[in-house]
Amino acid sequence: MNKFFRLFISSSLGLGLLLPYCAWAEQNAVPPMQALSPLNHTVDNHVIHVLPKTPIRQARAAMATKNPGPLLYAKGGSVMNDVTIYAIYWAPPKLQNGAPALMSSAYQALQTQLISDYPGHGLANNNTQYYQNINGTVSYISSQGRFGGSYIDTSPYPNSKCKASTTPNTCITDADIAAKVQEIAALQGWPSGLNSLFMIYTSKGEDVCDDSSASSQCANTDYCGYHSYTDQTSPTLIYAIMPYGDPAGCGGAKTPNNNPAAEAAMNTASHEITEAITDPLIDAWATADGEEIADICGGFGAFTWKSGTANQMWNGHFYALQQEYNNHTKSCVSIGP
Repeated sequence: MNKFFRLFISSSLGLGLLLPYCAWAEQNAVPPMQALSPLNHTVDNHVIHVLPKTPIRQARAAMATKNPGPLLYAKGGSVMNDVTIYAIYWAPPKLQNGAPALMSSAYQALQTQLISDYPGHGLANNNTQYYQNINGTVSYISSQGRFGGSYIDTSPYPNSKCKASTTPNTCITDADIAAKVQEIAALQGWPSGLNSLFMIYTSKGEDVCDDSSASSQCANTDYCGYHSYTDQTSPTLIYAIMPYGDPAGCGGAKTPNNNPAAEAAMNTASHEITEAITDPLIDAWATADGEEIADICGGFGAFTWKSGTANQMWNGHFYALQQEYNNHTKSCVSIGP
């Protein structure tokens, strides 16, 4: 992030001035997205793609409406044709400072439910228009997939090394996350590779930062989650980090399951699963500005289920999830193509 802009949004002026600033930038012919930090961050020789918190996310979506889509395919980029999704709940009894590390069984159950329901429904169907072309062989994404299993890890969080966090003593880094995913995948015998996606969830109060530098961005202040990969293993391991749900910064206007924190995490998970499927190595489908399929769609569409509280119904379960971009209709949709 541009140093001046980072200082601006974290100053006493507050995040509330971000949207007026963006409006000023548009009136002064600033090119789309130029005033906002890139979504791709290079960390330890690999790239993470973040979902910013409100209002930065809203500012990006508002700018994207001026020049929405299309998603462009980078020749040779990979997609996840037939995904198996795994859940890791990293939930020790305590944070590093001794405070309780909270992640209820109800919270975990809703995350597992979303992951299990995602394949073959709504947003997964929209993914089927996207493809990969590897050495001349074209293959499209399947709407099908499966839940591969879950694991609850109660081992302690490592000592905090973060410097940029507002919770410096209760924080882990991307390197900690990647190491934990590799550890649990090996322990469980879960296969890695382009059709395996590992979702790792952390407890309330535990911050996650890019790295241990003073300029690092962190979940507590900057983003709701991100997806990435590591080439430390062969084949590649693809993962997404799900910090504890923040209803104010990461949720929608509706909570059909009456669990705001869990539903904020579910919305983030849906966003990250969809982006990981269409751009797992961050080299496939994105706009010219680096926006992925979920970044240019900040809205939720019509809430037509469960007395107007949900916009998706999968296997009899109700969800309030943001829309995704449809290249065919050139619009944001809840189901496609």
